[in-house]
Amino acid sequence: MLLTSVAYYRCGKIVQAKIYVPSYCIDVGNRKSRRVRLIYRGLEFDVSASPPNNGRGLKVYIPASILANLIDHKPNKALVEISWEDDYGIIEIISFGWRCRICGELTLEDDELCWSHRVQGGGVCRRCGMPISSGELCRSCCSRIYRAYLAYEL
Repeated sequence: MLLTSVAYYRCGKIVQAKIYVPSYCIDVGNRKSRRVRLIYRGLEFDVSASPPNNGRGLKVYIPASILANLIDHKPNKALVEISWEDDYGIIEIISFGWRCRICGELTLEDDELCWSHRVQGGGVCRRCGMPISSGELCRSCCSRIYRAYLAYEL
């Protein structure tokens, strides 16, 4: 298994994504572009892949049907397993991952909190997503709500 990076980019008004696979895991060869079989949650996709500008590794483009489920969370890491079958590259996405919002440690949980911060009770603000040590809102959001309440009263 391998932990790879996920990158997002815009093509017009459409958001697309790709994962980077290092060259030591997959043979790029001299071809300019190649096809790779991508597997995610039991579904198989034939996707295009190409070497990046530096020529090391492979960019594998994530299909829109997978991306539609992920666009709200935008994971920045993917746990993949790479294999070969009949001269065809197979990349299976085991899970998508994030960096913890508080400490930056890798986590596979959707709330973007690592195990230690989930157990300690630390969390993130419900309004803006900033790390907090207790409560549901950070100080900045509390003061904004308080000021808006005072302005409404006057």
